[in-house]
Amino acid sequence: MLRLDPRLDALVDSDAQVEKILKDQAAFFEGPVWVRTPSGGHLIFTDIASDAILALDCRTGLRIIADSFFDSSPASCVREIDLGSRRVQLKGPNGLALDRQGRILYCGYGPRHVGRLEPDGRRTVLAESFEGRRLNTPNDLVVRSDGTVYFTDSSAEMREPKDGRYRGVATSAVYRIAHGGLQMLHGDFDAANGLVFSPDERYLYVNDTRRKLIWRFDAGRDGPLGRRDLFADMNSDASPGVPDGMKVDMHGNVYCTGPRGLWVIAPDGTHLGVIQTRERLTNLAFGGAEGDTLYMTGPSYLWRIQLKVRGASLSGP
Repeated sequence: MLRLDPRLDALVDSDAQVEKILKDQAAFFEGPVWVRTPSGGHLIFTDIASDAILALDCRTGLRIIADSFFDSSPASCVREIDLGSRRVQLKGPNGLALDRQGRILYCGYGPRHVGRLEPDGRRTVLAESFEGRRLNTPNDLVVRSDGTVYFTDSSAEMREPKDGRYRGVATSAVYRIAHGGLQMLHGDFDAANGLVFSPDERYLYVNDTRRKLIWRFDAGRDGPLGRRDLFADMNSDASPGVPDGMKVDMHGNVYCTGPRGLWVIAPDGTHLGVIQTRERLTNLAFGGAEGDTLYMTGPSYLWRIQLKVRGASLSGP
């Protein structure tokens, strides 16, 4: 059993177990999303190392939904990272989301575009360039209730694609796709990563992985983001882990990967505690029949824990 911070008692039972449900030492798991179906639902997530989108169903097991994103893009670029016990090449899709029609949207981290999987298996590129330069490493995305897609690009000025023509945008930034075009909303990041709306969509939270900060923006319906406030600073904790994936629950609490595991932060910025795990986390998703099961990905593992609250996007009947 992994330890839970006592300040989380209102959200998690004190005897709740963090359960490991999948292990693959060659993988790099990311982007979990719960897909509701008439029979209950299943989890989809990515393996950036194997360049695939996967689905895990308690009845049918693990299967590949789509793969070979990297090889189909001439602008593709591999990022290699050191996890301590192993080095891994990041070349496939990263963050996932569902649009209002239930189609899978993905951030092509290696292919350097944001795309959509069509019901017949085709892939539609939604965004790949800004002002004549290619996106660098699209990382995570979220869909607003009106269907607008927001996403982050976590790198700046990639120079080593398979084809040298595809120089990257000069900054890490957060974008939105709307009205058939791409708009940069904010570009002052070292590494823009996870993003999520508050339940009422008044605020957009965006974290900056290298700086270990979470920013809160006033989110207007159109045009640029408004006022930016510092929401959380994780630099006080030197333990392994950084802000990466983020979600919110039905009460507006922000759940973000960080040092020692998963940080939970109240809407007023109060740090409520950490759900501790033995491996750094990459992302998370609310799911299950009632929307109160929390799934967490790490490079090599998929975890889950039962909560007392539902995710914001799953809090309806």
